[in-house]
Amino acid sequence: MQDSKIYKKVLELHNKYEDWVGPFFFLFGFLFDVLTLGRIDDPLNIISQGIYLIILYSFLYFEFTGTPEHKKIEKLFKFKDEIFHFLLGALLSAFTLFYFKSASLSASFVFMLTIFILLVINELQIFQKLGLLIKSTLLFLCLVTYFLYIIPLIIGKVGFFPFIFSLITPVLILFAFASFLRKKGCDQKRIEKGMVYPSLGLVALFIVFYLFKLIPPIPLSAQHLGIYHNIEKDFPHYRLSHEKPRWKFWETGDEHFRAMPEDKIFVFTRIFAPGGFEDKIVLHFLKETKDGYKTSDKIPLNITGGRGEGFRGFAYKSNYTPGSWRVQVETKDELEIARINFEVIETPSAPRLLKEEIH
Repeated sequence: MQDSKIYKKVLELHNKYEDWVGPFFFLFGFLFDVLTLGRIDDPLNIISQGIYLIILYSFLYFEFTGTPEHKKIEKLFKFKDEIFHFLLGALLSAFTLFYFKSASLSASFVFMLTIFILLVINELQIFQKLGLLIKSTLLFLCLVTYFLYIIPLIIGKVGFFPFIFSLITPVLILFAFASFLRKKGCDQKRIEKGMVYPSLGLVALFIVFYLFKLIPPIPLSAQHLGIYHNIEKDFPHYRLSHEKPRWKFWETGDEHFRAMPEDKIFVFTRIFAPGGFEDKIVLHFLKETKDGYKTSDKIPLNITGGRGEGFRGFAYKSNYTPGSWRVQVETKDELEIARINFEVIETPSAPRLLKEEIH
């Protein structure tokens, strides 16, 4: 009896603030994941996100077939939109954070903007009236982004073939789910227009993003990237020497590189890669010209994953000229992980005081 009163009270509040409940639960799901999210290769993350997707597709199933005929489940379904928003917010927040960490904003801006626009669309009443179309599209977006990092975790590499497998897998799931709905007597045109066509449109969009190198190279992410005057390996540490004054706290190393004769420009990076991950990255040196930045050197580094503080590696450049430079950390298929701009300034030989930081 008491439970019935509580349920009625909750239902009254739900009906009173119906326009605000959906966005609140979406934001709550987003914040919940921001506060609880661990490493990208954390098994708990992978399993919980997989369970979220199964629950969400179960809700989508009932969107096509109708509310289940069971009293307790029927009560729960009064709040199906709130549950859907919470789980969707939790998934999209996790994926947004993972992808944001996995590339410089300049490289991933279009991709991240597209996800942000879809999030906003989800909260607009005019689009929420489309109901099934928006839910199925956002849910398939979550499914694709899930496999875009799961497949490279399994294979231990990033690149074209892991990307293709990451798209094929959710497409196969999509067609299996559509076939299941048809067997349950759902209208084929409704399935195609409400789920299949918009989902395939998203696949095409992801392919365009990949061709234009706009997708972050998840699950890799840069933890540190800096320019230095010297680097020495003192196992298990790296000793990095630089001239940067303490007050320039926003710079990493010598972003204003005062070059004396015979100086070398050292680039040091720490890249997070999951356990079992073995691949190559490239340190891409570019020099600014009147026609924009042009390639000077590409130096490959083999990386292995598993270290929480990131895989450490460095390279140096002996042949350079004064001016504006950039180093981009890239995958072997030229997806950008991070970048740093720096200025090389010719300076006569003179005593200098180098500071040291340890990684």
